[in-house]
Amino acid sequence: MKIRLYQNSIRLRLSSESLELLDRENHVDTQLNFPDNKFLIMELKIGDNYSCQYGNDKIVIQLESAATRSWLGTEGTSISHIFKLDNNLEMSILVEKDFLK
Repeated sequence: MKIRLYQNSIRLRLSSESLELLDRENHVDTQLNFPDNKFLIMELKIGDNYSCQYGNDKIVIQLESAATRSWLGTEGTSISHIFKLDNNLEMSILVEKDFLK
């Protein structure tokens, strides 16, 4: 899983192996380890609705099941969602299929 954070957006690019795991297990994750023995986990999962949460050194993005299953079964390259935040802010999530090895 490749991760890009920019301003108020998160972009994930999933390899074919990660896409197969997401489809089969309903989630995929990766861990970034830091020199001071701390870490950050990024988890992408399929659930009832769209959500994004951060806590306990973990970012969890949940994609809505019907839309995600439809996307996984097509040639479509991406799925996205925009969360409305306080103070007229937005947070965008973009998940892409990475066809490069």
